[in-house]
Amino acid sequence: MTTGKAAAQCGHAAQLLLRQGKKKDVAAWLDAGARVHLTRDVPWRTCVKQAAIAVRDGGFTEVPPGTMTAIAWIVR
Repeated sequence: MTTGKAAAQCGHAAQLLLRQGKKKDVAAWLDAGARVHLTRDVPWRTCVKQAAIAVRDGGFTEVPPGTMTAIAWIVR
């Protein structure tokens, strides 16, 4: 993904966390300053298991439909 696409997907993950996340997760995220981090070279499978939200792309631009492009989880 391009940098712009990755940034947009992070924005989607943050928005989904606000709208669909568990109340305790949303409260913890907001209390911690609602930080968002774009990272690369992380253990993706491990992170996905810990994720509160997973973004799956619609496939209209850079990646095939259904590709998991971003996740959101609460770091405490």
